[in-house]
Amino acid sequence: MKEKQEKMKKKVYAFDIETTGLDPFNSKVVAIGLKDEKGNEIIFFAENYDEKEILENFKEFLKKNKPILITFNGKKYDIPFLIIRAIKYNIDLSILQKIEVIDLYEKIKEIYPDAKIKLSQIREFLGMHRLIDITGRSIPELYEDYVKGNEDAKEKIIMHLKDDVKVTLELWKRMKKLIK
Repeated sequence: MKEKQEKMKKKVYAFDIETTGLDPFNSKVVAIGLKDEKGNEIIFFAENYDEKEILENFKEFLKKNKPILITFNGKKYDIPFLIIRAIKYNIDLSILQKIEVIDLYEKIKEIYPDAKIKLSQIREFLGMHRLIDITGRSIPELYEDYVKGNEDAKEKIIMHLKDDVKVTLELWKRMKKLIK
C-alpha cells in the first residue's frame, strides 16, 4: 500500500529524445522532450552543439523530480543512448537506472508478443496527426541547418519531438490501467 501511495505522488512524464543518428558513439543528442499528464512540456535543446549542457540539465531535472518516465522503446534506445553520451562528458546519469521507467513498447509486446510496431504506427492507430510532416531521419540534416543559422529548422525538430512525446503520453493514458 505504501509503495502504491509513493508511486501516486511521483509525477509521470512521457519522454523522448532526438539525435543526429542511431549510434551513440558517433551521434549526438540534440533534444530531450518531456510532457506530464497535465500537458506541461519541458524541452532541452542543444544550442550550437552543446550536448553536454542538455545532458547536465536533464540530469538535474531527474535528480530534483525523480519522475516516472514513460517511453516508447526507450529502454532499448533512448536511455542507453543518453547514458553512453553522458559517459563521454563524465556525467553521471546512473539515476536513469534508479528511477522508474515504463516502456510502452515492452508492454505492448507483453500483450501481443509478435508485435513489431513503430511509434508512427501507434500515432495512426490512435487516429492522431502530426503537427509537422517530418520523420526522425530528417533530424540530422535539420540540426545542421539550425547550426548554420536556420531557426526554422530548430522549430521543426522541436515540433517533431513534441509530436512523439504527445503520442507516447496518449498511449500511456490509454494503457495505464493495464500496467501494474
